[in-house]
Amino acid sequence: MRFLTIPSLQLAVIFLIAVVGMAALLANAQSPEALSFIFGLMVLGFAGTGLKEFRPGAGAAAGQGDPQDPDTREARLERELATIADLIQSHLEASGRYSHALAQADRNLPVSAAPEKVRTIVGLLIEANEKMLHETSELSRNLERSRLQVAILRSNLVEAQQIGMRDSLTSLGNRRSFDLNLGKEIAEAQVDRTEMCLVMGDLDHFKKINDNFGHPFGDRVLKYFADLLLKNFMEGAIAARIGGEEFAIILPETRLEDAQRLTELIRRQLEAQQWMNAQSGQLFSNITASFGIVRLGEKDNDETLLRRADAMLYEAKRSGRNCIICESAA
Repeated sequence: MRFLTIPSLQLAVIFLIAVVGMAALLANAQSPEALSFIFGLMVLGFAGTGLKEFRPGAGAAAGQGDPQDPDTREARLERELATIADLIQSHLEASGRYSHALAQADRNLPVSAAPEKVRTIVGLLIEANEKMLHETSELSRNLERSRLQVAILRSNLVEAQQIGMRDSLTSLGNRRSFDLNLGKEIAEAQVDRTEMCLVMGDLDHFKKINDNFGHPFGDRVLKYFADLLLKNFMEGAIAARIGGEEFAIILPETRLEDAQRLTELIRRQLEAQQWMNAQSGQLFSNITASFGIVRLGEKDNDETLLRRADAMLYEAKRSGRNCIICESAA
């Protein structure tokens, strides 16, 4: 199950929206400006939902920190929401002054028989009403600007978080992405009582590849291997590059036999791939990978499952490389 987390600041904003909406309805029920203002607040409230919980003190002070850093963007978003809260607070104070003026007039009118006093009270009410309308209009414009800024910051934050979860070379998930997904998939598989497998893969003698052919060629091999993972594993599989030449694939709702069959396809395709020596022009096809596969157990967590998968990968390396070792066959 997936739960939505709403930060405390956002809860405060939603609460203030409700209070201001009630006050405006009572004080300006017939005012188009008030109804427009209430509608704007409702839109603002809904626009803020779905935001992740903020970490207190995230990012740096205004104008500092890496603008691409998700923590920095979260801090900017938090400051923008704080600005909105301040705007709403200022409107609450203005609304309170207007309500006080109405109450004062209500007390004075019944005892004010003189027309001159009545005109004075009415004039004060008109002045208070015009001031309230002006402040409401100004607040609406400021809120609209802040709402647009929040939408932009939220979009940028999501983009930055996605970039921070992706390996820049292969476009697969990185170690951080893998750790988060592994815990989530294990929990869901155990709750739903479905099978799940974890595959660990490691390119054989990758240091020699870099030493003999250079790092640009090594990058080509890594990209090709990542493409094999994406093309051969079924929909729902989660592939990640978790180290230099080490990869992991989470296979939800997958039996051990199916995981082994799909991994064998990848092993064969990599082994058969023809590569060209840029210096001599000769073709060669001796780039291989080793794999370890385990199935999720009832009492497994992310640490135990990963440790067992890593042990199977080590066994494949010890057995001569370019092979697959499944836990049940070890």
